[in-house]
Amino acid sequence: MAQGEDGFASRVVAQSTLELDAAVTCWRQTSDEPSHSSSGTAAPLPMLPSRIEIEVLAALARTYGRAIFDDQRFLPVVDCVAECGAVVLVQCVL
Repeated sequence: MAQGEDGFASRVVAQSTLELDAAVTCWRQTSDEPSHSSSGTAAPLPMLPSRIEIEVLAALARTYGRAIFDDQRFLPVVDCVAECGAVVLVQCVL
């Protein structure tokens, strides 16, 4: 596959991104504790994922497709985005 090509159809990426968005929103709405970073000094995360978080979720969907839901190894990734935010996830990976 050439660099820059998506590995999955646009429809699959869009559907997966929407499902990730819904999962993060649901997790944040049902969480008993306010979200915060590991330092405990950041402001609480909004209920709905921010634009940058949607972009990170879309990148995950483009890279992994439906596996992001079907493979339990991705559960900590989605939990991290919901609990700490996508920026924290990216910082941890880098």
